[in-house]
Amino acid sequence: MLTSFALGQTVQWTSSASGKTTSKHGKIVAIIPAGAYPHPIAETLSSGKYSLAPLRGFGLPRNEDTYLVAVEGIGKAKSKLYWPRVSSLTLSQTQESEAA
Repeated sequence: MLTSFALGQTVQWTSSASGKTTSKHGKIVAIIPAGAYPHPIAETLSSGKYSLAPLRGFGLPRNEDTYLVAVEGIGKAKSKLYWPRVSSLTLSQTQESEAA
């Protein structure tokens, strides 16, 4: 069973590319319904606020509700939107300590 998250929650996950593993954390900014592509929703959210680069070449729609996560940019860089697999998401430790 997959975990459900809510808008505004901070989540973390690990991703791998080109032999490098990276931990990411960010806020959930949209819930993508099962069977939907994230790009149309991301474009309505973005209006120049987020970089959509990580969503280029995204896969097929997924069979369960999923999430768009905004990861803050460093310095003046825009925040980036990611569409991680729900199975890889966990509630951020900062979020867990705030809830306690």
